[in-house]
Amino acid sequence: MFTDLGKDWASGPPANYSRFIPISYALSINLQHFEISMYVNDHNIIDKPLIREENALLSLHGSRLQSNVQIPFTKYRPDRSTVSFSLEAPDVAVRLALPRWNTRSLYSRPHRNSDIGRIGVLRLDATYCYFDAVHPENIDQLALKFTIQDIIYKACGWTIRHFMILRNNYFGSFTHFSTLYEYLEKCRSGQPLGDPVDLQYREGSSNALQVQIEVLVDSGLIILPAGLRGYEGDRVGDDTGDPDIGTCVILSIPQIQLYLRTHDYHMEMALNIDTVTGTIHEHFPEDLRSIQRFKQETFILDDYLVLHLAQQHTYASGKSISAVWQLG
Repeated sequence: MFTDLGKDWASGPPANYSRFIPISYALSINLQHFEISMYVNDHNIIDKPLIREENALLSLHGSRLQSNVQIPFTKYRPDRSTVSFSLEAPDVAVRLALPRWNTRSLYSRPHRNSDIGRIGVLRLDATYCYFDAVHPENIDQLALKFTIQDIIYKACGWTIRHFMILRNNYFGSFTHFSTLYEYLEKCRSGQPLGDPVDLQYREGSSNALQVQIEVLVDSGLIILPAGLRGYEGDRVGDDTGDPDIGTCVILSIPQIQLYLRTHDYHMEMALNIDTVTGTIHEHFPEDLRSIQRFKQETFILDDYLVLHLAQQHTYASGKSISAVWQLG
């Protein structure tokens, strides 16, 4: 939508070269107490967008968000243009709100079962390069570089699944939403679901899009709940003021590097993980803001883990894995 909007603004007959004036636009946006919500419904089915209880929403909450956009118009009719933008936000809470028919939200209190992570500092540096003309060999490119510090992630299985849905809904095969009626009509008539490759980028009207994502995480903490539903400490009728998740495995990762490149016919991923240390806690707090780093080490994954995935081929290598289990 944003790319089409920009092209609409720039449409029309080109100006005469003698009247061309180089201009560089700089936009700055400062948000206070912000909330950014993204729909993560299966197959991007959005039937009632204004009713939160009917949708799965992945939300970012924070006290401040600073964003800057640079739009250069310094060349006369260039064959390609690049727009750069960045944003930075400290102390960001990540919440996943599920629809009321989902069993995960049956007994949830406000922000319980929905807080899945916190980020100390979130920074994004990005560029979008697009061509002036539509051609089969022209590929628009979106490059996103995330820098994350002091992150805590509650890695329940259903949260991982919704992150995969997020990728499909915004960068994958279901970028165009549909209502439930439209989705069922496609199923009855035998039409292909999602965005067919031949129609996704409107051949002859727009170029293909390649997305490059780089993620650098410093000082990460991953919480792996051990109980059923991921919340063995979340009991019905529990009115205590300080509930806990239950028994959890805590993984501490000094640094994670992730690279992902994807377009219509190819996907490539590389993952580097530093030495991982872990411990086990029987009563882990529900409030992620009260979590502190633990010095006790129950097991160690040493020295590194490298994963490379390209064209449906997987290569993995690990080095020196040692573990000491404390039982009883």
